[in-house]
Amino acid sequence: MSAFINEDTEKRLRDLSDYIHVDIPHELTSEREKALYRTFYLDNPSAHAMTKTVEPLLVQYVREKLNSDYLNDRIEELKLDPTKSGELLKFLRAQSVSTSTMTSLLVKLKATPSATVGYRGGPKTVETKEKPWEFGMTPEEIAESRRKLARSH
Repeated sequence: MSAFINEDTEKRLRDLSDYIHVDIPHELTSEREKALYRTFYLDNPSAHAMTKTVEPLLVQYVREKLNSDYLNDRIEELKLDPTKSGELLKFLRAQSVSTSTMTSLLVKLKATPSATVGYRGGPKTVETKEKPWEFGMTPEEIAESRRKLARSH
């Protein structure tokens, strides 16, 4: 069992599932995939960024995470057998590629600390389309104001 999905997390998810519905993509069929997707989605502080357009990236992340768990388990087994150093090296290389892929996916999903935490340590706020100083302006006035601002910089 992955360290990411433990019994406490699964119990908490069962408790939360009564209140929060998460649409699981049809590509994820196993219970481990579904549980990992649900966990990542509910625990992600930038869940507002989880739209249908990033769903394929999240599906890929779930699959890569399960692949990484398999590689870690296999590496731990091979560490115990000194005669299989060649096979261990292959799995370590695969683990390196998997880690790189997961890191890239997390950046694209905006799930890294730099994407979710503001520069003062608190959560980042969702930027609205209208700025506070544009309150009450018509769309044309807003566009003109932004053009002037862009020209001045």
